[in-house]
Amino acid sequence: ESAREALITVFGEKITHSLRSMMIEKMGRMDASLLAESETGSIAARLVSDVDTVETLFSGGVIGMFSDAISIIGIMAVIFTKSKGLFVILLIALPCVFAFTRFVQKRMLSAQKENRKAVALSSKIIPETVSCIRSIHDNDAEGFMEKRYGESIDMMFRALNKNAMYDSFYSPVVIANNEYLTENPESAKAFLEALTKGYEFAIENPKEAVDILMEAAPELKSNTELVYAS
Repeated sequence: ESAREALITVFGEKITHSLRSMMIEKMGRMDASLLAESETGSIAARLVSDVDTVETLFSGGVIGMFSDAISIIGIMAVIFTKSKGLFVILLIALPCVFAFTRFVQKRMLSAQKENRKAVALSSKIIPETVSCIRSIHDNDAEGFMEKRYGESIDMMFRALNKNAMYDSFYSPVVIANNEYLTENPESAKAFLEALTKGYEFAIENPKEAVDILMEAAPELKSNTELVYAS
C-alpha cells in the first residue's frame, strides 16, 4: 500500500509538471491573435483545472483501477472454488454493473465539463473587474458585474451538485461480513431497519436531518449552504 501511494505521488507530480510545461511551451508558439481571441479564464482553466483533472485520473483512476482489477480477479477466483453457482450469477451481474457505472461516469464527465466552463467564466470576470474597476464605477455597472459573477458561481454550484448527485448513487451501499451476519442476525436486522428509518426521515425532513448531521459533524458548518442544498 505504501509503495502504491509513493508511486502515485511521484509519477502524478511528474505528469502534472510535464503537462503544464508542454502547455506553456505550446502557448509560447501560438499566434498572438489566437491568444487575444481566447477568453482569459478558459486559458487559465486549461492550465489549472484540466491538468489537475488528468492528475486525479492518474492517481485515483488508472492505478486504482489496476489494483481493483487484480482484487476482483482474486475474489472471483476464490468464489469459483467455493461456489460455482454464485460465480455464474456474478458473471451475469457484472455486465449490468459495468453498464450502470459507465452511465454514471458519462453524466459525471458532463457535469465536470460544465464546471470547467463556469470556472473559466469566473476566472475571466475577476481580472476583468479589477482592470476596469474605475469604468465600472463611473457607469454604475457594479450590479451588472455582480450579477454576472453570481451567475457563474450558480453555474459552478449546479455542476458540482449534479456531479455529487451521481456520485451519491454509490453511497447507500452497505457491506457486511458473512460471519458477523451469521452470529448476529438480530443486530444486523435492527441496523438495516434503523438505516431505512434514517433515510426516510431525511427524505421527509431534509432540514432537520441536516441539523442533526451538522451537530454530529461540526466541521460541516463551515459550508452550511452546500450541506443544505445537497
